[in-house]
Amino acid sequence: MLSQLVDYLVSIQYQPYLILMKGPSNLIKEVKKKFFRKIIYIVSLLMIIPSNSFANDDGLKDTIFGGIPYLEMRYRLEYAEKSDIPKDAYASTLRTRIGYKTPTWNDLSGVFELQNVAELGNDIYNNSINGKTRYAPVTDVSGTRINQIFATYAGIKDTNFRIGREALILDNQRWIGIADWRQEGQTIDLASITNTTIPDTSFYYAYLDGINRVTGERAASGSWESKSHVVNIHNNSLSIGTLTSYGYLLDFKDSPLTSSKTFGMSLVGKQDLSNNKIWNFGYRIEVAHQSDYAQNTVNYNASYYHLVAGIGYSGWQNSLALEVLGSDNGQIGVSTPLSSVHGFNGWSDVLVNTPKQGIRDLYFESTYTFNQDEGIFKSLEGILLSAQYHHFDADYGGGHLGNEIDFHTNIPLNKHLYMQIKYANYQADDFSYDVQRAVFGVGMKY
Repeated sequence: MLSQLVDYLVSIQYQPYLILMKGPSNLIKEVKKKFFRKIIYIVSLLMIIPSNSFANDDGLKDTIFGGIPYLEMRYRLEYAEKSDIPKDAYASTLRTRIGYKTPTWNDLSGVFELQNVAELGNDIYNNSINGKTRYAPVTDVSGTRINQIFATYAGIKDTNFRIGREALILDNQRWIGIADWRQEGQTIDLASITNTTIPDTSFYYAYLDGINRVTGERAASGSWESKSHVVNIHNNSLSIGTLTSYGYLLDFKDSPLTSSKTFGMSLVGKQDLSNNKIWNFGYRIEVAHQSDYAQNTVNYNASYYHLVAGIGYSGWQNSLALEVLGSDNGQIGVSTPLSSVHGFNGWSDVLVNTPKQGIRDLYFESTYTFNQDEGIFKSLEGILLSAQYHHFDADYGGGHLGNEIDFHTNIPLNKHLYMQIKYANYQADDFSYDVQRAVFGVGMKY
């Protein structure tokens, strides 16, 4: 039954489903997608087939319909101003994600997640595709898409296989992340394998077939074809922390100048400084080298390093850090096209793309999380307060790129609801223009 269904879907190129989910105008574009994209839609159809299709297989029917549904909603009002653009932006958007996690059947499990981003009220902002260039940019585009759909097989000891569309996070998301600050976020069409046979070691490999970017499917740059390879190896056997080695060979047909190969290592750890474990010392040491790869026409070599040292006391953490995205003699800088870029080099998003002269980001960050043991502050449990200061210089040429100050708070209202407030102020010098952003958001998770 199932094999016949798959054969039928392949033969008709999934046209009814694509028309239903995405509209006739996108049909031709979608049916040209490669193998992994086709697999994604096959799996999605299987997950919404009526239950009588599996009437003779109670185990499979229970797996398909006996899982865990979930719902996430996030409303955001974002204000942005940029000194070289005449009009300030006000973006009012709502993101809704509805998903389903299946239980395991014959070592197989799956996830399906549908996402919608809606503009509420007047869209008085430049979302990158609406042509409103007189307004400051806020890259939140309305649209509906299958955000995640993947199947996992765990039938071999210490090994997981996965295929589909996934919101992929590796390490601190500097190189590969979900870019979740933007409403669309980023997901990747991939096939991966994870193995933990070696004690204290996790080996991860993935082939990336497509990138679904934060600009959404309606944008010309909203999806990239990819022939990329990812290797990430974690080892936790050292008392001083987690040692990670990685190699990222990124090949993007739709963005050849961001095609690159990066090899690096990091050590991340934390040491207690008192017997009661209240005081601690945390650190990160990361070095990497990047060069051109595949269709990139620029021949370059550049270095990356990130050094962090921090002192923590109870819920309070203070860190001083230097992150360098190097440049090859001012012709091109280290690129991180799959990164959750909002979390690095300031929250104003001025430096989400590395300029050709590179970036030297000397920054200080202080965060405080209220916990339940703090007496009169017990009612504030879980509230996060965070502040950052960044001093940006060019890695090549000695220019000063500017300074930035950022503030953020996340307030859990109850088990399911939360509120966020964020502010960023970038003051330009030898690069770009002054930028301010203020964000208010509320969300829920069930």
